Amino acid sequence: MIASAIFSRDTHHRAHHVFRVKKPTDSAKMMSKPRTQKSVSIRDKYNAIMDLQKGMKNNAVAAKYGVPKNTVSTWKKNSAKVIAANNSTSTAPKRRRIRAGQHEDLDTAVLKWFQYVRDRHVPINGKVIQEKALQYAKELEIENFHASDGWLDRWKKRNSISFKVVAGESASVTEEMVAPWTETTLPTILSQFKAEDIYNVDECGLFYQALPNRSLHLSKEKCHGGKQSKVRITVLCGANAVGDKLPLFIIGKSKQPRCFKGVRNLPCRYRHQKKSWMDAELFTEWLQEFDRTISADGRKVALLVDNCPAHPHVDGLQSVTLVFLPPNTTSKTQPMDQGVIRTLKAYYRTQLVQRALREIDTQSNSSTIQMPRISILDAMLMLKVAWRQVKESTITACFCKAGINESATNSSDDNPFADLQEGMQELQSIQPELVPATVTPEEWVNSDADVETGAAITDEDIIQEYQRTRDADANSDEDSDDGFEVHDEPQPPPSIKEVQAVMQRYSLYLESTDVAIQITKACSSIDAAIVQQKKQAKITDYFASTV
Repeated sequence: MIASAIFSRDTHHRAHHVFRVKKPTDSAKMMSKPRTQKSVSIRDKYNAIMDLQKGMKNNAVAAKYGVPKNTVSTWKKNSAKVIAANNSTSTAPKRRRIRAGQHEDLDTAVLKWFQYVRDRHVPINGKVIQEKALQYAKELEIENFHASDGWLDRWKKRNSISFKVVAGESASVTEEMVAPWTETTLPTILSQFKAEDIYNVDECGLFYQALPNRSLHLSKEKCHGGKQSKVRITVLCGANAVGDKLPLFIIGKSKQPRCFKGVRNLPCRYRHQKKSWMDAELFTEWLQEFDRTISADGRKVALLVDNCPAHPHVDGLQSVTLVFLPPNTTSKTQPMDQGVIRTLKAYYRTQLVQRALREIDTQSNSSTIQMPRISILDAMLMLKVAWRQVKESTITACFCKAGINESATNSSDDNPFADLQEGMQELQSIQPELVPATVTPEEWVNSDADVETGAAITDEDIIQEYQRTRDADANSDEDSDDGFEVHDEPQPPPSIKEVQAVMQRYSLYLESTDVAIQITKACSSIDAAIVQQKKQAKITDYFASTV
């Protein structure tokens, strides 16, 4: 490198001096050259976090994605935000940054409202969003916010919002709505988790007492709470892609139903909510317990849930990655909606019909026949049996239909409607008024398909969430009389003599049929246990006080 000519200090003599400048060393080059920062997409950050959760070391992850180790540490620190951004349908996974606006809480509140109304097929345009933003800004006490067209454009870009889908009235699931899931999120999940580590849970409403005639009436009304909340429960059911079922979770209205009195072990997990709905608090409680169970097994799993207010983001999960399905697409993307819930309800209602037939048979000499008294405990017992009847092949087929575990077949030999139809026909021949001729088994099973299972979100709920306050209304009106007959009276337990008589009759029945020897052995064990209990009772009586 040659320096330019330098004039000497002698004004009378000018001389051109050539200076040889020493070449910089390699270390000097490194010091002077600015470091180029690699830009990594949200999708790659999500994949890196999945690698970390699988046990890969920070150094290995840094080398895999070509970033410094401290960058991986930053991703790990912000893992909740990265996972939420990747799973959100409002964020493009190819984006590099999770950009926040000047008023992040306001932006998030508007986005939450937008997603909620979009899920309910409400037409939305820019003016409506701007008006809602101004309303929220006032309630959040944000000054000098104008919800300008510029803000709206930036908000839409930050959240990858398009009005192409939400502007229409159609509720049908389009390829455009499902594409981000099938092309991006789902392949990532399938690459990171085995089939046995991919779970899905979903809630369904159930009119647990209603026979076909009553279900037809209830299905014509929107069950948002009030009177009908006492004749319905919410059932959370779930499984993994290879057919392993999770225990059912039942939500009713009463905190302590009278039928639970004296019961030591309930057949299912039970919680109460004043409208028999799943809400964020109950879901968080269930999810945290599920996370502890998975952690105890030393596993890492993905849990697919639909995107609704009752399913919040839950921080601090150690072994469960919560993945939200795209809004308004569950009829295509959610495995439980592909037939699992429908099968469960069919088996449950088959038991309901069989119970009605048994009750009619015991009252054959009576002039008036009383239908069976179905309590919440009865419903839980029947649901547990029905859930056991749902075949593994049915669950794997439903996951296959949703694009998960494609190695499984998408068909099943499970036919829950055969016994249901036979039972309905028999009941109709005896008590025609209970089974209207116009009601098919499919219609009865689907009669509560549209029942609300989660609390509706309000502007107040959204604002309170971002003001870090909570609704303190924890009162429940579980004991109010609303005109519906709910049979929760505790039934007296049978005596040992009564149980032994039933077991003897059951044994006679087994001996007259071709049944597996394991069942006969089980009955013998039960009978032996009853005899032993009877002996212990006598010993206790012997030591009883004579005062």
